This record gives sequence, structure tokens and C-alpha cells, in this order.
Amino acid sequence: MYKHYIKIDEDNMIIDAFSSAFRQPQDGEILVADTNERHFHLDLRTTEGYLKKKWEGGKIKDIPDKDIYTLDIKKEKKKIEVIAEEREKAIKAMYEDNQEYLDKIKAIDDAVNETELDAI
Repeated sequence: MYKHYIKIDEDNMIIDAFSSAFRQPQDGEILVADTNERHFHLDLRTTEGYLKKKWEGGKIKDIPDKDIYTLDIKKEKKKIEVIAEEREKAIKAMYEDNQEYLDKIKAIDDAVNETELDAI
């Protein structure tokens, strides 16, 4: 008797499928079948590499083609938002950590500007 398992990501998209004949499950991997079938193959990706199966309501669901690309675009937008937020945090921290130096640079710039105005 073999057990078939899937692994899902944070959006319940199926990212891996395997049989206990070839490896043992890790924490978080989901048992989907007890069977005499040694092999367990799910076609998980489109030809472009997008995930196309989801774990929903205790069942494996096919995602309609029209939704596959929409889901991927939403994920990419979220990644971009997270990266932008992290970038802003890093820039803010850099400025906060270096405020003393920034104040000195501003003072130098102000002095240079005053000198230039005096020369006019």
C-alpha cells in the first residue's frame, strides 16, 4: 500500500506531488490517497511554468486557464509591493542611522549656496 501526498504554498496552490514509494512526507504535506498505485503524478504546471492545481475544500481542483494568469499577476504585484515596502524601510533606516552625517552635508551645502549667493 502506498500513500500519495501533495505540498501546497501559502495560497493553497499545489507545488509538489509524490508517493511514499519514493520519499516520506515532511510536516505540512497533505495525504490525498491510500492506494496500490506506486506512482503519483500530477501535471502541476502549464507549459509556461504557472501552477494550475489548487487544494480546496479537501480536494485537488484544476484552475481554469483564464484564472491561472490572473493569479500569477496578483502574486507578482504582491511581491513588488513587499519589495517596495522593504526598500522604503531600508532607506528610512539608512537616513535615520546617518542623520548626523546628513545634517553635516546639509550644512555644507547651505554654506556653499550662501557663498555662491554672496559672490553674485
